[in-house]
Amino acid sequence: MQISNDPTNDNEIIFPGDNWFFYWKTSSALWRDKIAGYESSKIVVPINWAFHTDNGEDFDFHHDKPETDLKKLEDIAREASKKLVFFVPISPAPFLVGGGLPHILSRIPSISREGIQTVVPEANGRINKIYSFYDQRVFVAYRKFMRALGKFFSQNEMTSNLWAIECGFIQDEQYVSFFEDYSKAQHETFERFLAIKKQANDNNQNLEITHILSSLSEEELLQNEFVTDVKQLYIETIKEFFPINYEGLVKIAFLGSATDDLFFKMLDAERQNKYSKDILFCLTMNIIPSSILLPSNLKKGIIEKQFKDLVSSSYLSIILGDSMYDMSDETSFLPLTNFYLYHKNLMDYSKRYFWEEIGLYKYLKENFNWAYKINDSYTQAATLDETYLANKIYFYNGLDIYSTEYYHILKMFMNGGKIVVENSSLDKNILKRFEGFFIENSITMEMVNTTTRISVGSLGEGRLVFFDGTLIKSLDEGKKINFWSEIISTFDLVNVKINSEQGVDYMWKTRTPMKNELKFEEVRRVYFYNPTSYKKRVKLNWAKNFALLKINEEINSKVQHEPNQSVIDFLPMGSVSIDFGVFY
Repeated sequence: MQISNDPTNDNEIIFPGDNWFFYWKTSSALWRDKIAGYESSKIVVPINWAFHTDNGEDFDFHHDKPETDLKKLEDIAREASKKLVFFVPISPAPFLVGGGLPHILSRIPSISREGIQTVVPEANGRINKIYSFYDQRVFVAYRKFMRALGKFFSQNEMTSNLWAIECGFIQDEQYVSFFEDYSKAQHETFERFLAIKKQANDNNQNLEITHILSSLSEEELLQNEFVTDVKQLYIETIKEFFPINYEGLVKIAFLGSATDDLFFKMLDAERQNKYSKDILFCLTMNIIPSSILLPSNLKKGIIEKQFKDLVSSSYLSIILGDSMYDMSDETSFLPLTNFYLYHKNLMDYSKRYFWEEIGLYKYLKENFNWAYKINDSYTQAATLDETYLANKIYFYNGLDIYSTEYYHILKMFMNGGKIVVENSSLDKNILKRFEGFFIENSITMEMVNTTTRISVGSLGEGRLVFFDGTLIKSLDEGKKINFWSEIISTFDLVNVKINSEQGVDYMWKTRTPMKNELKFEEVRRVYFYNPTSYKKRVKLNWAKNFALLKINEEINSKVQHEPNQSVIDFLPMGSVSIDFGVFY
C-alpha cells in the first residue's frame, strides 16, 4: 500500500536526516564518497538485523554481501575523520521493513492499543507493517544475532560507541513505545508470566513496586512489571555481548509515526504544528526526536529550524555524551530547566500523573513553557555544582524518597538548593530523619497555613519546603493553579514573562558568559516558532534582571520595542531568537 509519491533523491534515502546513515541502501563501493562528502563529523548508523540474515540462523558481516561489513564502514569513517555511533533497536523499529525482523520471523503482527495492526507511514508514502517482539522465537533469534554481532565487534576490535534504542512516537503528550503490543504473542507470553508468578507465590513484594500509583489496578501493575521485564531481557542481551561498546539505552520518538498520522497523511494534511510541539515535549522527557520518517517537504521550514536550533546543536550531546557533537560558543546553549519533577513511577505513560493530579504540571506548562523535566535522575539533579542549583527548584513525591534520595536532598539543601517535598506519603522513618536534621542544625521551620499546611526550612540560599498534597488533590483546577502560583512566587525565579498567542511555540536555552559578557551571570536565548498558517503576535514583558543583547535570524518575523516590553509579529512559518544577559 502506498499513500503518495515523495520526491526523495538518492542521497536522502541513504541519509534520511538527523545524521543517520542507512548503509544497506547503497553499494559499499560508494560508502567512501558518500561519507566523505557528508557535512557532519558524527554519523548515526542503525543496525539492520534483517539485512544480515536470511534465515535467522546464519549471519553475514562481510562474506556474501560487502554492504554488511560494519568494520569496513568504521574504517572508512575514521579515514574521513568521521565518528560513527551505532544504534541497536530493542523494540520494533518503524524505519525498518517489518519493524526490523528477518522475514522468516515476521509472523505475528503487532497490535496497537486501538486494536488494529500497527502500521507506520514511511517518508516515501509506503505503509510499513510492524511485527511483534513478544514472540518467543523472536527473542531466541535476537540473542543469536547479538551474540554473532558482538563477536564480530570484538574480533575486529571495533571502537565505535553502541546504544540500545527504544522506538516510539508522541501522542497526546505521551511517549508510546512500539514495544507496546496487544497481539496474540504478547497475550500468550503474559499468561506464562502470570503462571510463573502464581507458582512462585512470592508475597514479599519489593517496596519499589508497591510504591506505584494507587489508582492503577493489579492487572495494570502486573502488565507493567511484565513489559519492563521483557524489555530488560533485550537490553541485558546487548549489554552481555557488547561489554566494551555498549553506552546505554535511549528513547527515540519518530515524528509522523503516530497512530493518527496515517489518517492525516492520507488526506495530505500537514501537521507542522503538532510536530513542533512533539519536538519540544521530547526535550522535556529526555527523548530524542527524529524526523527521518517525515517526507522531505515537511522537514523544511520550521521543523528543520527547530532541529538545527534545539536538537542537533546541543541536545544530542547531552543525551549521547559530549563526545557525540562538537560544542562551539554558538552552539553551547543548553536547554534551560527551572524545574525538575522527580517521580519513580514505572509506568512510562503516567510519569507526570502525580504532578497533574495536584495541578503542578498544568501550572508549569502555562507559565514556564518547556522549562521543566519530568522524572529526571536525582543523581544528576543532586550535583553540588552551585551554578546548576541556582534558579532551579526540585520537586519530590514523598512516596519516592528513600535513604538515597534523602541524602541527595540534604546535600542540595546545604549547598543552596531549593526543594519542594510532598510529605503526606513520606515514610515515617524518613520524616523523623528530616526532623532530626533540623534539630541538630538549629534550623527553625516556618509554618504557613494557606490551602494546606506548609513548613519551610532555610539554610543560607537553600530552602526546603514541605507540603501536604492531600487537600490539593480535592481542589478545583483554578485553586490548584493559585496555590502553585503562590508557592513558586516565593522563590524569586529570574524569568521573563511571555504572553504568546496560541500556536506559537517557544523554548529557552542558556550558556555561561563569554569573556566580553562577564558582567552577567548567564546568557539566555529564547527561540520562537510559528508553525501555523496564521499571523501571530508575542509580547515579552521586560524584567529588571535581563538586558537585551541581540536579535537573531528574523525569519518571517519582526521585533519591535515598546516601553517595558518587546512585541514580535510573526507571519506563517516565522521564527526568531533573542539573546539576553542575565544578572541575579
